[in-house]
Amino acid sequence: MAIPGTPQIFGLCLWMAASGAGPTAPADEAATADPFLDAGERIYRLGILPDGEPMSATVQEDVPLTGTQAACVSCHRRSGLSAMEGQTLVPPVSGALLYQPHEIRRKELYQVRTEGPGTRPAYTDATLMRAIREGVDPAGRTLDPLMPRYALTDEQLKPLIAYLKNLSAAPSPGVDETSIHFATIVTDRVDETRREAMLSVLDAYVQARNAETRHEQRRAERSPFHKEWKYTAYRRWVLHVWRLSGANRTWRTQLEEQYDRDPVFAVIGGIGEQSWRPVHEFCDDYELPCLFPETSLPVIPADDSYSLYFSKGVTLDAEVLARHLRDRQHPDMKTPILQVFRVEDIGQVAAQAFRQALPKERRVDVTDRPIGVDEKLTPELWAKLAGEHRPSLLVLWLRDDDLRQIAAVTGLAASPEAIYLSSRLCADPVSYLPEDLRSRVFLVYPFSLPDTLARQSRQVDRWLRARGKPVSDERLQLNTLFTARLAGESLMHIRNNFYRDYFMERIEEIVDRLGTGSAYPHLALGPGQRVASTGGYIVGISPGPDSELTAIGEWIVP
Repeated sequence: MAIPGTPQIFGLCLWMAASGAGPTAPADEAATADPFLDAGERIYRLGILPDGEPMSATVQEDVPLTGTQAACVSCHRRSGLSAMEGQTLVPPVSGALLYQPHEIRRKELYQVRTEGPGTRPAYTDATLMRAIREGVDPAGRTLDPLMPRYALTDEQLKPLIAYLKNLSAAPSPGVDETSIHFATIVTDRVDETRREAMLSVLDAYVQARNAETRHEQRRAERSPFHKEWKYTAYRRWVLHVWRLSGANRTWRTQLEEQYDRDPVFAVIGGIGEQSWRPVHEFCDDYELPCLFPETSLPVIPADDSYSLYFSKGVTLDAEVLARHLRDRQHPDMKTPILQVFRVEDIGQVAAQAFRQALPKERRVDVTDRPIGVDEKLTPELWAKLAGEHRPSLLVLWLRDDDLRQIAAVTGLAASPEAIYLSSRLCADPVSYLPEDLRSRVFLVYPFSLPDTLARQSRQVDRWLRARGKPVSDERLQLNTLFTARLAGESLMHIRNNFYRDYFMERIEEIVDRLGTGSAYPHLALGPGQRVASTGGYIVGISPGPDSELTAIGEWIVP
């Protein structure tokens, strides 16, 4: 029988309501050097016993679970702190909280209740083993039947219990009693205007945040005990700019040197033109959250990593286009397609992803035309390509500088019926495309539609101008402000529990509820998901002197 008054709970659900008490600093839970703790981590995260066999359990008395189904992390998450499953509280299981009694403070009378539903004595190793195997808490009460009962021996439980005692228990780098340190990452191939656009937003946000923090710290000093938790999350923000230069194979060493010099709690934003993989792998190895860097080449798949991305970058653009052509424009996929891209550029990745996304069961007529690093896309070359290949569809994974000569394909007998571009690669094709070509040009558009984006951009415009900062790249600056505010809001939700994993878990819960919008629509994350926007539009260019981008269909999720 379940304890009266408790919510339904899942996984290794050892009844204990979150109280906000406990350790005040986060743990740096990077890989330990202790094989005993490593074995406990495999049990907790993977459901794998020390001998390599999957552990087993039953839930609701007769439903069997095995391996990852029974892993504690599936409900209690990496942090081991409280979480929500829908409207259901999943209580914490970190040792620092399990091994102390749980009491309830009555807010009305400011008294402590130590008996009755919701309270319990502190766990011991013996009572914790009994709870895991039999579903009985230290007071002898039966836990909810949705807590699995695990078939584990004492020897198998010992490493798990040792791991729980260390879970979210030691301070993480980057936080002390008064300050919290963040980094943002900038690579050397980024245009200076874009780099400064991002940094100006972060600088303004940190200044504003710290101005507010001074007041909150004074309130914390004078606050009554029952409101003290509200202010304990406030810290002065310190932002470090990590600049990476040279080939990306050298980035790992540069990141390690900068981290050793200035350990940080998380990375906020960032911007890079090359593959983000070295940064991604560094953050995973150091268990360092990296929030929504501006990159067209994120690491995919990225599930359950420490990096969050707005989208899959140009890979998503390619998949959206393939889905559009297959389902809406050319279902038979017999139309000749020519795709043009520069080698050693983002467009080459998009071209490969487009081929992979095309239906395998149909023999699609696609011709690739790579453009060399030093090759010029002149009007004559455009005319030659159109004449030689005579494509019905032209897919151009190119930037503005290359596309400005595209007027040569109009007026030819072999002109394509449709030309597809990526709005991620070309910033403003309307400004240079000839009017008689615009009716045949379509863009893969993973962002909010222009009307919505304009409303959101006005917010960041006012915010920046009020702080004396220039508005130079509205989409980038909107995304940067969203990311900074998301980090700030998530810190408030973790109270004084500055654990990196807990920070990530809170972000997953609130990313779709943040008042500030980003340039991407439909943002959402589930447990372990690391890509927040999974679709895009196909937009056309309206005719006339005041041409605008207009969606020609609904949101496409490949």
